[in-house]
Amino acid sequence: MTDQSYSFRLPGFSSALPFLAAILGFFLVFTEVDCNGTTMISMTGYDLVTGDRQDPDTGTKEQEDPNIWAIISLGAAALGLILFGITKRRFRWWSMAAMGLIGLLAMWQLHRDVEQSIHAGLDSKSDGDKVDMNLDIGIHFRIGYWIVLGCFGLATLWNITMARRSGMLPLPVEEKKSD
Repeated sequence: MTDQSYSFRLPGFSSALPFLAAILGFFLVFTEVDCNGTTMISMTGYDLVTGDRQDPDTGTKEQEDPNIWAIISLGAAALGLILFGITKRRFRWWSMAAMGLIGLLAMWQLHRDVEQSIHAGLDSKSDGDKVDMNLDIGIHFRIGYWIVLGCFGLATLWNITMARRSGMLPLPVEEKKSD
């Protein structure tokens, strides 16, 4: 009986797949705000990027300021794909890992920003409109947010691993000559 070993190699474009999945994840629901179990606001990542929001009472579209962190994270995903196509192998993995890290940090900041803006909106309403503060208001981050966050984490780790495995440092290192 002969000893055979099999090796599994992913195609070269596999380091770009998390960025593509992150871009597609922006079309899924990112966040929902509910009041006493009834969904009041549901926004996709694309809605956060463009600032579009549908009024739950009238069903009409309202324009808000786009979320800068959503724009940065979508831009990082797009730039990750672009860098895959135009950079040399030496810089490709490190630059794509940097885009993954930027996207990951922007998504984390997006989470904080959405929560703060919802709470700030409730605080401003409670001053003048006498909002009942006994309402059960919840902010939930849905599958789109978690997919995009996971894709950025995967892109970062995968590209760092690929760069280290290949022995490629971000910048060429000059070897010291011994006398």
